[in-house]
Amino acid sequence: MSRNYRIQDSRIPHFVTLTVVEWLNVFKHDHICNLFVDSLNYCIINKELEVHAWVLMKNHAHLVISSKNILLSNILRDFKKYTSKSIIRELLDQTNNIYLNRFRINGLKKTNVKTYQVWMHHNQSVTLYNDYLFEQKIEYIHYNPVNAGYVCEPSEYKYSSAIDYKGGKGLVIINMM
Repeated sequence: MSRNYRIQDSRIPHFVTLTVVEWLNVFKHDHICNLFVDSLNYCIINKELEVHAWVLMKNHAHLVISSKNILLSNILRDFKKYTSKSIIRELLDQTNNIYLNRFRINGLKKTNVKTYQVWMHHNQSVTLYNDYLFEQKIEYIHYNPVNAGYVCEPSEYKYSSAIDYKGGKGLVIINMM
């Protein structure tokens, strides 16, 4: 039985998980992580995406997002398509890249993918109908790098909105509700 992760109302914040195929650790270098960050900021500025919290781990990302006017599913589709192409371009510059080979193999398995598949197709999404769920997911996002052993405190992790919630300025434009 498959779970239904459809985004019903884009105006309501959603907790979304984006996962790299085979859980490959493609986001372990700053230049690849920065592609993700830059693309996220582009969607905020140009596609009316509101990011309330985020974290980028080595093989997945968690976001709490909403949009007043544009369907989140459309924004996520475009975001994943663009970041996939950007990541592939970066990897093509490297010889014998294991990730590139795995992305190619995954792309060959899908009829709707031309060459490479970076992201799993589904977007695991949970609608955050109340403040309790909203705060719970933000805490989960911010403690993800702590629980993974990357840092001791959430605000120490560069690729997260935890610093914004501590009064600092992170890498992504955050809309704290």
